[in-house]
Amino acid sequence: MSDGDVDYNPYLPDVQRDPFPHYQQLRKRCPVHRFAIPDADASKVNANPLIARTTTEFYTLSRYADVESALQSHDVFRSWEGPGPDRASWPDGIGMLVFADEPHHRMQRRITMKAINPAVVRAWEPRILAIADELIDAFAENDEADVSSDYCWALPIWVFCEIFGLGDVAKGKLRGWIQRIIAGFGGDADAVQASFGAFQEAFEFFTRTVTERRAALEEGRNTPGDLLTEMIVAEVDGESFNDLQLVSALTVMMLGGNDTTASAMGNCIDLLLHNEEHLAQLRDDPDLWPVAIEEMLRFDSPVQALYRTTVGDTEVAGVTIPHDSKVRVCFGSANRDPAVFSAADELRFDRDPKNLRKHLAFGQGVHACVGAVLGRTDLRIGLTRLFERLPRLRAHPTRPARRATATSFLLRSWDEIPVVWDAGSADTTATAATSSAASPSRIA
Repeated sequence: MSDGDVDYNPYLPDVQRDPFPHYQQLRKRCPVHRFAIPDADASKVNANPLIARTTTEFYTLSRYADVESALQSHDVFRSWEGPGPDRASWPDGIGMLVFADEPHHRMQRRITMKAINPAVVRAWEPRILAIADELIDAFAENDEADVSSDYCWALPIWVFCEIFGLGDVAKGKLRGWIQRIIAGFGGDADAVQASFGAFQEAFEFFTRTVTERRAALEEGRNTPGDLLTEMIVAEVDGESFNDLQLVSALTVMMLGGNDTTASAMGNCIDLLLHNEEHLAQLRDDPDLWPVAIEEMLRFDSPVQALYRTTVGDTEVAGVTIPHDSKVRVCFGSANRDPAVFSAADELRFDRDPKNLRKHLAFGQGVHACVGAVLGRTDLRIGLTRLFERLPRLRAHPTRPARRATATSFLLRSWDEIPVVWDAGSADTTATAATSSAASPSRIA
């Protein structure tokens, strides 16, 4: 649909493939854009059985100031209908974390943060580094790999399964569940049905896992000292999670953590493989990695946008957005806003860290990503370790990387990132204890 003099359709494959020129036009000429969903796409958006009501249009906020204001105004821009364009209905009618509002969300976040916090994640860093080495070991002696599947996706999933004590079976299932569920946002009827089926499978698996772990705790049996146990016993002001809340939290964190980290890692690898001068900077000065990762998150954010629902009429940039409207807060555009980031369309590792911390790749406000510290840790360890052990890593000369299309409505992710290296140059002996990956981020 054309809104004013800007013709912008976020469903078009070409727009999703390279959204940044379109964001530039929105910021300049139509910072609050109303999009009437075409009938063909509306049937996709509203086909999920978890959807309570239909969506016929939504608004996109593209300027940093407006996106930041919406994220901070959680009393006006509510989360209860979910972060997608559809109007979701959570099983308990309350929602969890990114699907929930106050006062429920505050308590959920406080309980979750007792399990996932910087001190806990730091304690897991040696194991995260060991997992990175195990994955690299599996292909280091070869001379090519698809690092999207073999590494970017595998690392956060293995870490997630281990720190929550979900077992090896989950390692083989999580990626399929995640991709099928995310593909249901704005997908066709088959994708939406597959999404619902994956949601059910994941929910049933987490229900069995939580039930077994709680029974072991109640019977006094030895239980793993993992984050699932911590979340079961965590209590804030006399409140703790019941089984449905635990399962809901695991489901939301599965969706909100693994896909975003895998997408971010793939984006970073692709950027470095096609910006040799930036990769040379990191090889010459490994201390640049923390700033470089934040800059790549800003430049090519894994989550391009999430949605809120308005409570009451509200005015943004002189435009009245009606009550009960779906509003798309566009992180990908805000992070390229030259009003906040100079030379915003340039990838630069010399940015002021204080300014760079303003990027919105992990959101902001009360709904800022609860797993950001874990995501940053996975990225820091995973990226530095990969380029340490494969110092001559480069893009495959005949097989170009391929962007994901099934999940492209919300995410900038990858189906394939084929790479090659000189097999003789690879470090096939893991030396985790001396790796610079073990150095904590100075910017997180």
